[in-house]
Amino acid sequence: MNFDSILSRDSLEIAIFLIQLIGVPIGIAVFVYGKLREIRDRENGTYSTLGDKYESYLRLCLENDDLPIFDAAGEPPSLDSQRRNRTQIALCVLTSIFEQAFLLYRDTRSSTRRKQWLGWDEYIQAWMGNSLYRELWPHIRTQFDRDFVKYAEQFNPTEAPGAVD
Repeated sequence: MNFDSILSRDSLEIAIFLIQLIGVPIGIAVFVYGKLREIRDRENGTYSTLGDKYESYLRLCLENDDLPIFDAAGEPPSLDSQRRNRTQIALCVLTSIFEQAFLLYRDTRSSTRRKQWLGWDEYIQAWMGNSLYRELWPHIRTQFDRDFVKYAEQFNPTEAPGAVD
């Protein structure tokens, strides 16, 4: 065994130790960064998906500006049967968006998603206070998730038979 082979072996062992010492924390950091980015991308995807659906609803409102489907605070005018039917269909579309927001945001730990949920929560409450929506609710409530119905009915108790437990 010569001196060069011992020096090379020691140098190699030191190099391996340094690579492990530096490489493991860097690997962990890269992994954690990737997971955080994945979570952020998923949050952005949720926001984007609901945003797209809400934009579609707004287009529906524009295309049907003769219907009381945009302003939750407004009192609805009297509607003929055709306009009433179109209004109810549009409000079912809106309720479907509400249900999606509820299911996606309700039990979130993310502060970003919590903030997004607060906006949806206020909007849902506003519509639950709308007289036309309250009139429609007992007829459509069975189409939606039971937990969503429970949540919504805290703002609009329903006397309909078969109320959700």
